[in-house]
Amino acid sequence: MHYSTRQHRGFTIIELLVVIGVIAVLIGLLMPALLSARKSSRKTAELNRIRQVGVAWNLYSNANNDSALPGYLETAVQQNWRVTYKFPDGGRVPPAPSYLAGDENIAGPWTWRLLQYLDYSHDVIRYYKDEDTPDMLGMSDPDMAEDIAQHPAFGYNGHYLGGYYEMQNVGQPGDDPVRVPLTRFKTALDSSGRVANLLSRSISAIDRPDQIVAFCTAAQLPVGVFHEALDDVDGTHLVHPPYLANVRQWGRSTTSRNEFEVFRRDAPTPLGRFDGAVVVLFADGHVNLETPLALDDMRRWIDEADSEDWYHE
Repeated sequence: MHYSTRQHRGFTIIELLVVIGVIAVLIGLLMPALLSARKSSRKTAELNRIRQVGVAWNLYSNANNDSALPGYLETAVQQNWRVTYKFPDGGRVPPAPSYLAGDENIAGPWTWRLLQYLDYSHDVIRYYKDEDTPDMLGMSDPDMAEDIAQHPAFGYNGHYLGGYYEMQNVGQPGDDPVRVPLTRFKTALDSSGRVANLLSRSISAIDRPDQIVAFCTAAQLPVGVFHEALDDVDGTHLVHPPYLANVRQWGRSTTSRNEFEVFRRDAPTPLGRFDGAVVVLFADGHVNLETPLALDDMRRWIDEADSEDWYHE
């Protein structure tokens, strides 16, 4: 009987290097496509979530006599109006029930007012955080509740839709001042010297709802020119128009018409996550992807605005 003396040989180092090189090339070719697919998936999720916010925004209005959701309520305003908002476990959102000036004003931003219309699913407005925390999170973690209130993915055009309310002194000179809740921007002189009604108190009162921004992806950014999308930066509950009153906040760069610049430190500005496109919900309920530069137009933020660089005193 004859036995073969041939032995099975393994791969040589050169062959292994060739195989590894081929795999590396394939991964290099596939990675851009995989990253693009992931960004596209996250963008679709953004669009779906802001649509849910739009539905909740309208539900709030329907439940409150057509009133637009207030953007911010100072502690003393909540006490004056005797309004209380609740966590999913039934506990009151601070500053209720004490309304002390030193209490965290978690109910000040719009966020917890609207969450009840989103079934308290904070993932709808916090998806960008990739948090592994339960949706029904409430009083068990006040720090997280504060973070949810202050840093949703979508900023609200709340200075001019719904209003930013503080207690202010009113009355004639020499009289004892009377403190009443007033919104920051209600009526003012516009850039032409005309008295303008700036605040839309109800959604139905907006003349150009298909053009007015209600919510968009937003963040507070440092002063400077921005070239790339910032995916992981914290969101903000309010977003400013290009001009807040007569102060330039953000817009086209002074050095390049094709770049986006922030002019005021920590100004809440539109932000394009993942691919640079800003996800925008308009007051009529439709959703669109916009570039930050396309939003540098005051007519898209204030119903009374009649020019791109309109402002008020």
